[in-house]
Amino acid sequence: MTQEEKDLLFQDLCGRLPYGVKVKTNNIHILRLGTHTRVGEYVTDVTEPCKPYLFPLSSMTEEQLNDFYATIRPVIEEALDAWKVDKTEYEGERPITLKDIKPDIVAVNWMLKNHFDINGLIPMGLATDATGLNIY
Repeated sequence: MTQEEKDLLFQDLCGRLPYGVKVKTNNIHILRLGTHTRVGEYVTDVTEPCKPYLFPLSSMTEEQLNDFYATIRPVIEEALDAWKVDKTEYEGERPITLKDIKPDIVAVNWMLKNHFDINGLIPMGLATDATGLNIY
């Protein structure tokens, strides 16, 4: 594994810690990484290679897609409303605000929470496809 791959994997795992991502390691098949430590269920220090169990975006069900849209739609509408109001205040370029990027943040967090592979780790061999495994 190259340093770039290790960095990408670490960055991806850091975003997933609040959601209890499960990983496969060499010695123990499935560990649940999280922000809390309980003996036997959570670990906070993985010193051996691990692969998170993730879902490819192509495996998203219609129910999950509807949930995603229900989560993101109000945030997009809020950002569009803010754009309509704010753009009348500026003659030149309008500065970017948190409301502009909030839909992206909400979308990424939803994907992380639902264990979707947003960084392309599965095709790179850095994650295990969890489709059909029923582990979450």
